[in-house]
Amino acid sequence: MDINDKIEVMQHYADGGDVEYCAYASPHNGSWFDCDEPRWDWESGNYRIKEQPKSLEDEVDGIYERDQSDAKDTADIITEILDKRYIRKD
Repeated sequence: MDINDKIEVMQHYADGGDVEYCAYASPHNGSWFDCDEPRWDWESGNYRIKEQPKSLEDEVDGIYERDQSDAKDTADIITEILDKRYIRKD
């Protein structure tokens, strides 16, 4: 991550956007967490603009386009989405 990437994340936060943090030496091994009050300590971890969860509609469209030849039915598509945890449990 170069200085321009860091500035982009910090500007996003300054503009009211959400950011996430991942500590380099984390027991959670690369997991990203919401960061309400970032310290901007780039030596201990990394920050990024919070990723927005994909919508269920986007996922269904993607699975349908990818698997048209398989002719999956609606139940199979929903099962696949739930198995991949596209729906967040907060």
